[in-house]
Amino acid sequence: LSLNGKELASHADIEDKSQTVTITKPTLSTTAVDGLDADKNLIGEGDVTIVDTVKYKNVTPGKTYKVTGTLYEKVTDKDGKVTKKQLLDADGNP
Repeated sequence: LSLNGKELASHADIEDKSQTVTITKPTLSTTAVDGLDADKNLIGEGDVTIVDTVKYKNVTPGKTYKVTGTLYEKVTDKDGKVTKKQLLDADGNP
């Protein structure tokens, strides 16, 4: 490693773990549950609470991350076919 032509550090021994840099990929996962009983089934209409827990690993401290998501309703028709329907707010936005 050099700066303005001056050597700052060298990697002299490829087997030396203290001279090894490991790059890890950040990971993120979420788990959404019913705020009433903590299961994954939300039944009813009107106001409900969904608790979405975000877990992360190997992120950069101090860096800002933004998590966005979309809610879907599981719909089963009379023949048993399962599809999804995007949930919208009162203004018709996802």
